[in-house]
Amino acid sequence: MSVCLPKEEVSILEQVLALAGESRPELKKVLLCYKQYPEDNLKYKAACFLIENMPYCYCYEGKALDGYAKLL
Repeated sequence: MSVCLPKEEVSILEQVLALAGESRPELKKVLLCYKQYPEDNLKYKAACFLIENMPYCYCYEGKALDGYAKLL
């Protein structure tokens, strides 16, 4: 069964996990690892923050960029 929720009701974390593709199981492992220690939830919150902000972190690569890097 599939449920469509308004965008504001789906957490940013869930949105990022949905976009993670093959990396989703590894990201879920990280979250589960830190979630099992509720007395130290700062680590879980930090993991959530990092995962939520992953879509904004990327790098460029390719032959054209490699050629440019040699000039520096």
